[in-house]
Amino acid sequence: QIILSQSGCSQNVATDTARAIADPNAVFSYSPWRHGGWYVGGVRYPSGACGCVSNNYADKKWRIACGDRHDVTFSSRADAARAEHALALLEWEMARNQAA
Repeated sequence: QIILSQSGCSQNVATDTARAIADPNAVFSYSPWRHGGWYVGGVRYPSGACGCVSNNYADKKWRIACGDRHDVTFSSRADAARAEHALALLEWEMARNQAA
């Protein structure tokens, strides 16, 4: 329901999006982000924010690009994307619990 009301999409798209968000074995797709990192396909937060990871830092380590998590680094883009996926899942769970 949150996805449906947030995006104004169809029930089918909302269901597909919810399934993708909840899949712990998701294989991520990436597209270039305007600030030199990568959007992470399929990672969305209840706020509407999307997943973004980057190694566009002096040490070239991968990080979740948005938010205040820049002190946590990852060895690969996939590891950073999986961590952001877990954070998004946590926020969706919190939103679901607040709506109940």
